Amino acid sequence: MNDSNRMQIEACEERLRQAMLHSDVSTLDELLADDLLFTNHLGQLMTKQDDLKAHRTGMVKILKCFMADCCSALEYRDGWRATPWSRSVGRQTHGKGRR
Repeated sequence: MNDSNRMQIEACEERLRQAMLHSDVSTLDELLADDLLFTNHLGQLMTKQDDLKAHRTGMVKILKCFMADCCSALEYRDGWRATPWSRSVGRQTHGKGRR
């Protein structure tokens, strides 16, 4: 991969990280694939629309997010979760809305 491509990818990853941290639903909608499927930190299968709704309603609030070449870790209100391909930190509000 050349430096120009790497810089473009890193810029997009940073936009995604910031959107996750700030629950920026508009930017998340732009960056996430329409057919996105992933397993959240609770083991639930989620779609793009599920993720956008969780951010929109405050069901999820990511407190910290770290990206790495191989994994991510999210810090949620109830603790840290690590996932392959990125490293992030966040919290789940368990339906209690934004805090």
